[in-house]
Amino acid sequence: LDDPDVHMCRAFKLLFTPEQFKMNRWSEMMIHEWCTRNFITVLGAGATGKSNTFGFLALMDFITDPRDTIIILVSTTRQMLEVRSYEAVMRGFNYLQQRGDFGIVLNRQRMAILNKDDEGLASTEVKAAIRGVAVKQGSVEESRNNLIGAHLPYVRLILDEMQSCRPSAVDARFNLALGARNFKLVGMGNPDSQFDLLCQYSKPKDPAGWSSVGPNSERWDSEYGVTLHLDGHQSPAVTEEDGAEKYPFLVKQRDIDEALRQARGNPDAPSYWQMIRGWPAPQGLKNTVLTESAVRKYRIQDQVTWLGQYTTYAALDPSFTSGGDNCVLQVFRVGTFDSGLTGLYFEPPVYIPIEASSELPVQYQIAEKVEQYGYQYGFMPDRLVVDETGTQRV
Repeated sequence: LDDPDVHMCRAFKLLFTPEQFKMNRWSEMMIHEWCTRNFITVLGAGATGKSNTFGFLALMDFITDPRDTIIILVSTTRQMLEVRSYEAVMRGFNYLQQRGDFGIVLNRQRMAILNKDDEGLASTEVKAAIRGVAVKQGSVEESRNNLIGAHLPYVRLILDEMQSCRPSAVDARFNLALGARNFKLVGMGNPDSQFDLLCQYSKPKDPAGWSSVGPNSERWDSEYGVTLHLDGHQSPAVTEEDGAEKYPFLVKQRDIDEALRQARGNPDAPSYWQMIRGWPAPQGLKNTVLTESAVRKYRIQDQVTWLGQYTTYAALDPSFTSGGDNCVLQVFRVGTFDSGLTGLYFEPPVYIPIEASSELPVQYQIAEKVEQYGYQYGFMPDRLVVDETGTQRV
């Protein structure tokens, strides 16, 4: 039997002309992962066809079963949605309208594509749709509420510019996946740091982590699913004969040459890494206390061997506010390493669950859990610091 992605590629060729959607090696890679995996992240240079391919894939999934499918396209702002994945959906929709009746209609006011049966319903009654959501407009709680609550057999969450999205956009998957027959999450973007949201969910599953892959790596299993890396140097418009003419929409050699010129001939410029290599630059593009290169050089993520005794401390961020932030306990130890240097070692953060059904007030629930972890990790109240800003309570 042919693999599902082979059937999907056939469907593309039946429904769209080569001018409307031109297949290439990268688009076939993305189609394969969409058809076979449920958690996909894509690190890529600019002009690699990420938004276009997944926008068309969203449309293909929706017309397959428009009454039982909800597809949420997420980006930072409405303006960015209109030029990224949602723009591809709109373009594909217009192509399909020329070919026949697929039982779907466009609602510009809602920024959504619906099935015809739901056209007259109020927005609160419509579940099956392809709709765009901007997650940086409004509060964190509003962004989260705009994403959750759509429970249908087929659910897709597509995050464009994932490196700049709020973490709540990814956390929405827990709610959206409830009761679904099949749920998919796709996150894509131009990474600016190994610590941004896109790279957090693209970290290799290999115990060696990021050191197991490099800017020439094209695919690996992540801790959550699978990750693709689209390097501009390997663009089909660069590597194939007459590629620039065949794929004018992909990053080309002249784009690479111009980016290098703008970087004053420096191929290690952070902007060149992000927009041409599609890889987090060693020094990163964000202002951070520690850069990725410092983390690697000083083996900051390695395990620690202690020389003698150490002292254990902890810091608590209650964060039980209306925004729904996590309640986090961070345990850390201070002592002398086997190198003779005095330093800090941070244990993995502990997320304390708030039980809504409990008769205990939230403060008491947190206090009891912190006491338990205090005995477990070995810190006493005189070595615990608590954030009491805002509505939080010591």
